[in-house]
Amino acid sequence: CCVVVNIESVDGQPPLFEQNGAAAQESIDFSDVGVFTEQRSVVRLTNSTPLPLQFEWLRYELPPTMLPLTRQRTVAPSPLISSALGEPLAIGDAIRDLDEASMAQICPFSISPAMGHLPAGEAATFEITFSPLEARLFGGAAILRPIGVPEQALPGYDPTPEDKGDDESNTLEIGLRLLGRGDGWDLKLWPG
Repeated sequence: CCVVVNIESVDGQPPLFEQNGAAAQESIDFSDVGVFTEQRSVVRLTNSTPLPLQFEWLRYELPPTMLPLTRQRTVAPSPLISSALGEPLAIGDAIRDLDEASMAQICPFSISPAMGHLPAGEAATFEITFSPLEARLFGGAAILRPIGVPEQALPGYDPTPEDKGDDESNTLEIGLRLLGRGDGWDLKLWPG
């Protein structure tokens, strides 16, 4: 049995890029969001696997080299591969080596539920929130990791991959590329 999880929609719209009739990765651009406010996006995933899947989301800060060069979505971005993203900042509900405030400054994206079960043959909805604390560009990634599933059963597994280097996985992970810009106004004080 192989794991088959697809992105069904983002905010009610079908994914822009599909591969072999399925969408495993998608980009969400929150655009400009006021500092100390938040914007939400709803992602719907379908588990076509005949078994329920326990999962957890891994959240990463997106390296600058993986940020898109433009907001125009005419070319599919390079795949998100967790091994190329470094150590996750959060696994499920647990934030690694940071407090909540530091996490919010580095990667102000959250996902709910961050862990749980995907029912067999059904769809589940996830809410992604962008809450910037400063005015700048932010990039993040969220990778859905099935728990207790052998690598051979993961989507895209290839037992005889071509040489892809030591840092790359041969599995196309279920992932979301998250982008947003904290928007604020300059405060100018005049003597008076």
